[in-house]
Amino acid sequence: MFEAAATAVEAVDLCVGKVIDAVRRSAGSAIITADHGNAEEMAGVRDGKLADIAPTMLGLLGLPKPPGMTGESVVL
Repeated sequence: MFEAAATAVEAVDLCVGKVIDAVRRSAGSAIITADHGNAEEMAGVRDGKLADIAPTMLGLLGLPKPPGMTGESVVL
């Protein structure tokens, strides 16, 4: 089952790479978020959560995170 999930993620990665290449050629910016279903559970990865998306975007834009926002930026 993990092999099928990995193959699907690789296919999406290839397509996203094409989008990013086009964005770079146009000097644009892109923020890509995704819910990979349960693939991360299969690999035991725990890097972030949906609540982290808004704080990450705010940080990238140089804007402060509101006090009530519980997530954290995932940008290192």
